[in-house]
Amino acid sequence: LRDQHLLAVPAGDSVIRLLPPLTVTDAEIHEALGRIRAGAKGLSEAIASAAAK
Repeated sequence: LRDQHLLAVPAGDSVIRLLPPLTVTDAEIHEALGRIRAGAKGLSEAIASAAAK
């Protein structure tokens, strides 16, 4: 997520805790979700690549 310029707080082995401001807009939420998707895709690809080696 850091590569996507998104800060998150670790909250366990399988939990990502996000702390958006109370004044977050719909556009900001959509942008953040896109960044989370891109980060998850990158992580999934990295895991698959490592498993193939």
